[in-house]
Amino acid sequence: MPIFHPEGYCQGLSGRNGNLTYETTDNGTIFFNFKMPADPNTPAQQTVRNDFRKASQTFESLPKAKVDAWNYEAAKRKKRNANGQMRKQSGLAYFVQLSTKFLLVSPSGTIPQDPPTSEFLGDVPVITVTAGSGKLTYNANVPNSVGVVTELVYERLANGNRKPGKKYKTGAYFAFVLGTLSKDVTVPPGYYAAGYRFVKVATGQATPVQPLPVGQVTMAIAKKAA
Repeated sequence: MPIFHPEGYCQGLSGRNGNLTYETTDNGTIFFNFKMPADPNTPAQQTVRNDFRKASQTFESLPKAKVDAWNYEAAKRKKRNANGQMRKQSGLAYFVQLSTKFLLVSPSGTIPQDPPTSEFLGDVPVITVTAGSGKLTYNANVPNSVGVVTELVYERLANGNRKPGKKYKTGAYFAFVLGTLSKDVTVPPGYYAAGYRFVKVATGQATPVQPLPVGQVTMAIAKKAA
């Protein structure tokens, strides 16, 4: 099981899941963003922390044969760390990466104990986004496949000329279906880089983020009651 430092360090993991960042440094791994959010105890932050802890504890309880299977699958995959070096993943890191995403899309589900047997290549919808009054509206051209949801992400920018830094926040996990091919995500006024990725519900596997154009969200005007 990873070791949590009182100030937020966790040894042995690095990556990003939802709005949680955990990056390897010389002193271990930072559990959250280097820049702590204004309110680190929002319900969303608490959910991610709890899912992270649950996934770590589940891995610790796995039989050796299953741990070996996760280590074997993880060894096939390399990830770039904070220093730009390509390193092999541990079975723990790979398990937590998928399990926390699984719990975010299936909060009441049982974490899969076996690693996926095949790669997840994504889904068929093409997503576009429109910036409007107090919201980003994501539109799909066709429904998601059964067992796949779309993670709608965004990053607020200082101005319209800034390029996104890939520090996306999750606005929603949403399954587009016939009759509901649009989803609004409420955000404050400002410039936003939006994006999306597909998540396989059964395993927590996710595709890389597909970036979308930058748009400006204006202030929402409340309508007066008649």
